Order: sequence, then structure tokens, then C-alpha cells
Amino acid sequence: MLAQCQKVKEVGDLMTGEPKIEAPVNGDRHYNDPHGAVEKFLISFGSDLTLLSTTFSSLKQELKNTKVEYGNIIKSVKMLNSGTENLNQILETGRCSNKEGIGYNNQKEDLKKIQKIVFV
Repeated sequence: MLAQCQKVKEVGDLMTGEPKIEAPVNGDRHYNDPHGAVEKFLISFGSDLTLLSTTFSSLKQELKNTKVEYGNIIKSVKMLNSGTENLNQILETGRCSNKEGIGYNNQKEDLKKIQKIVFV
């Protein structure tokens, strides 16, 4: 038993690259697996884990960018709304009901007094 425990294989961790110690090796087949199925599974699992980790990182970055873009859009909409309110207020203060002095005549009877122009 002691001789078997001393014969171990050192491998690197797929995520951190730090060396790890595996279970005892039996003729280059781990865990007494004659066909190496467990080792193949672990290798494929490690590559899947790496792919998932990369995908997770890219999605995390995309979420961060989307949050920044959302914040910018919200700021733009708020500025647009306040600008529209200010414009309405400016236009309202410029209106008045008295239009005298700008060539406007509100009396209809004055329109009847205008003579027709006859061309000769």
C-alpha cells in the first residue's frame, strides 16, 4: 500500500495552472480505469469548464457595457424631457392675447370698409 501511494502523478490545475497531485497511477491509467474513460472525461470536462468560464467572463463584460449604455440613455431622456419643458415654458411666456401693433386687425367690420382695387 505504501509503495502505491508514493507513485503519484503531478498535473496542473486547468483554471489556475497550479500543480496538483492526483490519485495513485496504475500503469498510466488513473483510478484503475483500463480504457482511460475517466481521464478522457476529465480532460473534456476541463475544456468545457474553460469554455464556460470564458463565456461567463464575456457575458459579464457585456452586462457591464449594457448597464453603462442604459445609464447614458436614461440621462439623455431626462435631459430631453427637461429641455422640452423649458421650451414650452419659453413659448408660453412669449404669447399674449393682445396683437395690436403687429399689423393684426381683429375687427371684421374694418375688412368691409376696404375698397376694391380696380386696375385700369
